Amino acid sequence: MKIIIIMGLWLISVSGRTFGYGLVNNSTASVSAEDSLCIEFFNLDSLGRNIGGLDTVKIMTYYPNGDSAFCEVIAGISGRVKMSVDNGDTAYRWAAQVSDIDGSGRAGLYTVKITAKSDQTGGWLTTPRTFSFQLIEREFNDALVMTIDSLQAVLDSLQSLHNWVGGSGDGPISYQVLTLDSTIHQIIPGVNVAIRNLSQTALMALNCTDAAGGAVFNLSADSFLAVPFSPGYIFTGFDTLIVVGSGSDTLYGYRFDPGTPSSPELCRAYGFLYDISGRPENNAVVTAWLPSGVSRQDNGIISPFKITALSDTTGYFYLDLIPNATLVPDTSKYEITITRADGTILRQRVVVPDSPSWLLTW
Repeated sequence: MKIIIIMGLWLISVSGRTFGYGLVNNSTASVSAEDSLCIEFFNLDSLGRNIGGLDTVKIMTYYPNGDSAFCEVIAGISGRVKMSVDNGDTAYRWAAQVSDIDGSGRAGLYTVKITAKSDQTGGWLTTPRTFSFQLIEREFNDALVMTIDSLQAVLDSLQSLHNWVGGSGDGPISYQVLTLDSTIHQIIPGVNVAIRNLSQTALMALNCTDAAGGAVFNLSADSFLAVPFSPGYIFTGFDTLIVVGSGSDTLYGYRFDPGTPSSPELCRAYGFLYDISGRPENNAVVTAWLPSGVSRQDNGIISPFKITALSDTTGYFYLDLIPNATLVPDTSKYEITITRADGTILRQRVVVPDSPSWLLTW
């Protein structure tokens, strides 16, 4: 009695499961891997053993809306039903071309039910199994070619955009921007200068100052923002360029010393926060924590909990943090969050280097 109950539950488990066979298409021109199905099924005895002696197989296919699409009854091992034996284990499979079983070929998710019957010890035993497949309307190769063509068109468009904004602009007016250190009155080479519209919704041009501290842009007659950046330098806000003809403008900056961290084994991670008009953001909350949990440094335990700092009236902030390379595990990362009263500005995971100071960029 116990054996009957156990095997009954096992049969329910096997026959009640639905198996998916992925994407296919309906190609009546030729049989290919894209438009064919080969589905495994069982023929079980009363003890749940996969056996030979298959008497009849019934296959029913249903449209995505539930209507019957195809029905076939096959006697024994013939037609679409195949059998093989591997180390005494009998395996059955049903193979068919999709165009032969999907009726009118509606795209969508089809259901297939295969019921195997065998005559064992004078009584009929049935083993039902349910499958599904997704029918699409075109061959994968065609879809892949179209996808590649579409992606290439997007890449060509992005490359064209990159060539435009990544260069010095495409306007008719030549305009030069100079960068100068305001403390020692010397030029600053290697400064990245972005030219943006006044609302900062578009990047108009991008260039880098040369050995003479200058960068030339080709602009249209309009007003723009010049946004300079160079590691280790602080520039006083964003300068507005009023372009009416050929001319030049000077951007002033100074080398910044973030100071010494509170302990020699720490790194001072610092940065400056500005709003979109170039004004410093005051009292923004900068938070750092270890989202991966507790870490170790030598024999000490490092708490993962948050530490915070506030940006000052110049937009400056800093946090003295343990370099990630000295933590165990050394694969950990800090999560840096910058928040104002009206919401979160930034959330980024970073690796703090093993150095006295580090300008936080993203």
